[in-house]
Amino acid sequence: MNYETFIRTFQSHIQNLSYEKQLTLAISVCKKLYPDYHQFYQANKWGNLDTLIDLIKICEDQKVNQSNLQEYRSKALDIAPHSEDFGNASYSINAYVPQFMKLWSLLLIKIGITFMPSELV
Repeated sequence: MNYETFIRTFQSHIQNLSYEKQLTLAISVCKKLYPDYHQFYQANKWGNLDTLIDLIKICEDQKVNQSNLQEYRSKALDIAPHSEDFGNASYSINAYVPQFMKLWSLLLIKIGITFMPSELV
């Protein structure tokens, strides 16, 4: 099986999971990739481990709602490394970006937003 076939198969399996199972999987992946972010943080002395843990916990507890969505989004963006700023950010970006995008999309669905308005992207 090549990579593209694996991704298509994996995505179709995920889409068939219930909302709660998708959320549980996304949180689990975030937690398992936390060491990559931690390694980036130690090497570059940049980022915020506590904020990342807090954001994972907020997602886990499903505490995102219409009133605090922008605040949590800002916190998440503040700790996201950019590849143009750090030559070794790829593991951290891999640990951060796709997982948090999935978490946010699941939580947005939970609070009734079925698309992400451009001002929130």
